[in-house]
Amino acid sequence: MIVVTAQPQENGIENYLNRWPIETLFSCLKGRGFRLEETRILQRRKIKKVITLLAMSYAWAIKIGFWRHRHKKVIRLKKHGRKAISFFRYGLDFLQDAVFKLMHRLMREFIKALNILFLPGTKSLLAVSYVSAQ
Repeated sequence: MIVVTAQPQENGIENYLNRWPIETLFSCLKGRGFRLEETRILQRRKIKKVITLLAMSYAWAIKIGFWRHRHKKVIRLKKHGRKAISFFRYGLDFLQDAVFKLMHRLMREFIKALNILFLPGTKSLLAVSYVSAQ
């Protein structure tokens, strides 16, 4: 690894390696999962809130990724020795799937409730339905 700095440093590589988790966080905030730039938020107060929420979600996703790797299914290694998927991605996929399943189930239950509201005491003359878009 070559690190170029404006001022000579004895510990240039070590300093850069200490920054690596922050670089990884911002990479995930931007393009690897959260797509922060697509929010188009410009107000500083709102940006702070969104970044705080996303940083907590990032930590949660990594923690779930570690948990899945240890307790569910080990992430396989590629031929070059690196993991096929990051702990972040592994955890985020789990979270997204869990939220989708929850929303899908809640939507089905809500539609049942709507059918009961509109058609009390009848089988189903009018059926409200929900089709997921996954």
